[in-house]
Amino acid sequence: MNVPTFISAEDWPSESQDLKPLDYKLWTVLGNMACRKPHNNLESLKRFLVKAVAEIPLETLHAAIAE
Repeated sequence: MNVPTFISAEDWPSESQDLKPLDYKLWTVLGNMACRKPHNNLESLKRFLVKAVAEIPLETLHAAIAE
């Protein structure tokens, strides 16, 4: 898995809710999807993200869990 290099794997707190590799993978996917088009307001972005979560390919979820 590609993780940010600013924190070595040994220094990651094992129970930190902020540093889960799965979060990095899925937030990157969602961020890329959300930035494909401009959003006029926050509600538009929220609606898009809810829809985008449902459209994440199953293969992407499986790959993120396996990493």
